[in-house]
Amino acid sequence: MRTIMHDRRLHFLVPFALPSAADAASSLHTLDSPALEKLLARASVVERVAGEDFQRTLPHERWLARQFGATHGNAADEAPLAPYMLLADGGDPGTQ
Repeated sequence: MRTIMHDRRLHFLVPFALPSAADAASSLHTLDSPALEKLLARASVVERVAGEDFQRTLPHERWLARQFGATHGNAADEAPLAPYMLLADGGDPGTQ
């Protein structure tokens, strides 16, 4: 069977899926999702990044910016979101 997947890797990115560390112990122990558990059992952690308490961008925004080459180097809080937000508002980021 022909596949549409060009790569065998699957990135599973779910923003805000986990509670804060303080709430995790009390809220995650009752979670029952066998399909998700099976998927995660086959997964491997490739990258784990701990952020600062106060950053201008969200972790999933920084990850997406790195994956699509929108950031330079390993800047902790660099994700050029303003041009994309301007596009979403109907503006043109190429003009002033």
